Amino acid sequence: MWRKLVFKRWCVVGIIIFIITISITYNNERAAAMENQYPEQVWELFLEGSNLESDVNPILTSAGMILPIRVIIERLGGEINWIANTKEVHARIGNQNLYIDFNQQGNVTMVTINREPIDIREYRVEIVSSRTMIDLNLAQVLIDKPITKVDELQLVHIKDNVESVRNESVQNESAQVEEILQVIHEADQQLYKMFRDVRKGSYQQIETLLLRYFSKDITRTIIEHYYRRHLDGSYTVIPTNLPITLLPLSQIKQFKLNNSVDNGQEIQVLSVMRKPNMFATFSTHTVYELILANKRWIIVEITHKLVENKVEDIDMSGGKAV
Repeated sequence: MWRKLVFKRWCVVGIIIFIITISITYNNERAAAMENQYPEQVWELFLEGSNLESDVNPILTSAGMILPIRVIIERLGGEINWIANTKEVHARIGNQNLYIDFNQQGNVTMVTINREPIDIREYRVEIVSSRTMIDLNLAQVLIDKPITKVDELQLVHIKDNVESVRNESVQNESAQVEEILQVIHEADQQLYKMFRDVRKGSYQQIETLLLRYFSKDITRTIIEHYYRRHLDGSYTVIPTNLPITLLPLSQIKQFKLNNSVDNGQEIQVLSVMRKPNMFATFSTHTVYELILANKRWIIVEITHKLVENKVEDIDMSGGKAV
């Protein structure tokens, strides 16, 4: 009798282990298939300069960019619901009502906005990692706000302080923010390229490469810090810690662009607040100042600040938010 009970228990345990193994194998195969469909990407989604930190990032497909719609709608104050038994999405934002229907295989069969049918051949809609993803252009129509994709930065940026995507002045402001971000990224790339390729050269040679992105004062500081001068007048790279860079955007919590004027010269001031590292006491807040010279933006000042991580709400000037 005792042996029969033990045998039955081991049979039950064996069945449970078998089911778990099959489940894990299926999930791994499904995840692998998803990775093959969409290779790992580093696109980040920002709303008015703030990282939305979605559990599913924007994905660039062969048909265009698709975005996780739940995090966008909820952050903008809308509502979105998933009806599991019928595989339907019901969402409302402002006076826009979104409806999406999926079949049992998870393929979209119908999309409407305010009961008007949307051509699903033109706008891609699908489920990725249990999140509803919709085409960038469809998302822009739904939320009625401009959404810009910056390939060089792998950035998707939504502007929130407008009533319509047709507001040209705000579109210009958005483009300016992205232009400044790209200039800083290009400057970072130039520095890394120099440290790798121009390990030895004359002061003039190194200076010429840097002046395309930095002012003379910043250029001199970079050369003095990262290069060693020899008796023959040449300079070689000093092995040291590399400078803090703008990318990856996944490490940025918020960025904000402001304008100021100094002695009649317009200055663009970009503030970048980075996410705190785990267990770190401080996070880094960087301020870049740029001026327009010969129709190009030039970095004239870079300031790094340390901000206490225990402060939850911090304004973009580095102090406590009121």
